[in-house]
Amino acid sequence: MHDLARLFVLLVDAAVSSNNSAEVWGPRGYYFISRGEHTWGQLSQKMADYALSKGYIETKELEDMDKKMAMDAAGFEALSWGMNSRVRANRAQEQLGFEVRECTLEEEVPRIIEDERKRLQKADDEKE
Repeated sequence: MHDLARLFVLLVDAAVSSNNSAEVWGPRGYYFISRGEHTWGQLSQKMADYALSKGYIETKELEDMDKKMAMDAAGFEALSWGMNSRVRANRAQEQLGFEVRECTLEEEVPRIIEDERKRLQKADDEKE
């Protein structure tokens, strides 16, 4: 998350300095940050492996979701889980001098799982 915040700061700095470059703003003003590539299937398996190792789930088997199941679970945005797209974070570096410093998404898996576990426990506690 810190990388994303730093990119926002660079964009604000560009705006404050009156950088009106068409390469920074407008139709070209779309940026990605990344350190490598992932697929949602591989990331899902890594999350299942971690959750199983902690005893949070009973199996690491993944379940395929069709379009309706994905939309019911997470709305329209979930449709991107099955897309085959690739991005590179070149523009942020070229136009704004941005460099990725933080860990990869895969390295964040333990924190993500632990945060979600705490959130779910809190929700359960509030129901009681």
